[in-house]
Amino acid sequence: MKNYKRIYTEQKRRAGTRGIEWQFSFETWLDWWGPDIELRGRKKGQLVMARTGDIGPYSPDNVRKATAEENIIEGHLGKNQSEITKKKIGNANRGRIQTPAQLEKNRIAQLGKKQSKETIEKRMKSIRDVIKGPQPKVTCPHCGTIGGNNVMMRHHFNRCKTIYKL
Repeated sequence: MKNYKRIYTEQKRRAGTRGIEWQFSFETWLDWWGPDIELRGRKKGQLVMARTGDIGPYSPDNVRKATAEENIIEGHLGKNQSEITKKKIGNANRGRIQTPAQLEKNRIAQLGKKQSKETIEKRMKSIRDVIKGPQPKVTCPHCGTIGGNNVMMRHHFNRCKTIYKL
């Protein structure tokens, strides 16, 4: 059997370290958890004491049981991250390979969402600039049309309409 007194004391100490008031006695804490105390923990899928709106004290009136994932998501709602934090997250995720299940979940989440023209242009520009780099522009000597080197070489120069009009 686990040492619940030690677990209670550790949780109370952590709340104090974070500057959060603790209003549970050991007995009320044990009663509040009930049989779910075996599922309690900070890892994925385990239950935690989630404060309502992530504010106020740890008290029987202000906490509910939630999974660790739910509590983390709730704690981040409505908060804007700094540019430095966004870059750190981006660098940590860059090159990460997603499982087919993750890819399917992301695909389903995006279904039916409309994207603005600015968003599409921004995405396409970043793909061109990051992956391939911007293509050098060339001008057709026959008609003056300007375009990317690859496209002009493949589709325009040998088929320029002004060549055939001469």
